[in-house]
Amino acid sequence: MAVTPAESYRTVRAGTLRERAAAGLGLAAAVLLPFRWTVRAARLARSAGRHSLPTDRALEMVEATRYAGRRWPVRIACLESSLGSVLACALLGRRLTWCVGARVAPPAEYHAWARIPGGKPVGGTASTSPARTPPRCGTTSPWSRSSSPAGR
Repeated sequence: MAVTPAESYRTVRAGTLRERAAAGLGLAAAVLLPFRWTVRAARLARSAGRHSLPTDRALEMVEATRYAGRRWPVRIACLESSLGSVLACALLGRRLTWCVGARVAPPAEYHAWARIPGGKPVGGTASTSPARTPPRCGTTSPWSRSSSPAGR
């Protein structure tokens, strides 16, 4: 994940106390729960979040999740921070959309990010490099049984 120095070394706490607590819980769910449970929770988060966030508040939630991730003894990359942000917003009754795709910039790699429903990516890392594969956002999942060509 290409992160600017300002993003990786941010020491200022972002968001209100309530948002930081939700970011910590969302990040804990993204890191500690089995991945298939977390993906299901992200799908449920779309229905739990009744209101979309303004761009500045969405950026604060992503930053609060990244800040909470600095306190964890495990690696927090784009997948964990974006998924934690989506779950944190759901805990607050707000909605972000979780997207998964691949970046073209060498080396080619998978990438995950959060975006405002019907809007632009939040956090800056998704807009800097175009996706090679169409991103999967919202209710579809690249790991669901229905996306398999063989039908399993």
